[in-house]
Amino acid sequence: MSAQYSDSPAPLLAVDTASPRISVAVGRAGVVLAERDAPSGRSSPDLLRMIDDVLGEAELGLADLGGAIGVQGPGSFTGLRVGLSTLLGLHRSLGLPATAVPTFTPLAWQARAAGGRVLAVVDALRGEWFSQSFRGGALPEPLEEPVLRTPAGLAEPAATTVIGFGLDALRDANLGLEPAEAGPLAGSLLEWSAAAGPEWDTTLLTEPLYLRPPATTPPKTGTG
Repeated sequence: MSAQYSDSPAPLLAVDTASPRISVAVGRAGVVLAERDAPSGRSSPDLLRMIDDVLGEAELGLADLGGAIGVQGPGSFTGLRVGLSTLLGLHRSLGLPATAVPTFTPLAWQARAAGGRVLAVVDALRGEWFSQSFRGGALPEPLEEPVLRTPAGLAEPAATTVIGFGLDALRDANLGLEPAEAGPLAGSLLEWSAAAGPEWDTTLLTEPLYLRPPATTPPKTGTG
């Protein structure tokens, strides 16, 4: 289900469980009223507690929300599914408008002041990085579809700023990059939502953006 985003003053909930630090924020018209973040690892119980905490601090209830937005991926396989399924549950139980955007979007938003070309990156492990380049500015504009790159390949877009999480390996690679460690993404999601006006599309909650199949092996079936 897709509907045009509304700039109503009703508060919005933002959730990110795909990053190394999961985060939750609630805000109105791009102003963050309350936010929490914590190390990933126990996404499901932590997420519900954090949602309760930010709503309590902002003196709001779930019924006061005008919508919810999450991170679609890429990122933690398990964490990503927890966040999206939680938002889908809120949509189905409360009729709450909800949607999701790629992880690269709030990452680029955090580096928008740098101008030039911004490269948002997510560690894909195995010595590779998921990445997407943006034109920096007040509202970063994607310049390409998300791609998988090696560390050396990250230098090819000649970005002004490279932003993501856990970038020590890139700093040590002497690639001429200027990597910036990203902060928690939930608050950035709220700010970006107010500026960009995305569409509410609940189908995105059931379409995680992995970009590469998870490193798992399906169980073998017996022959009887």
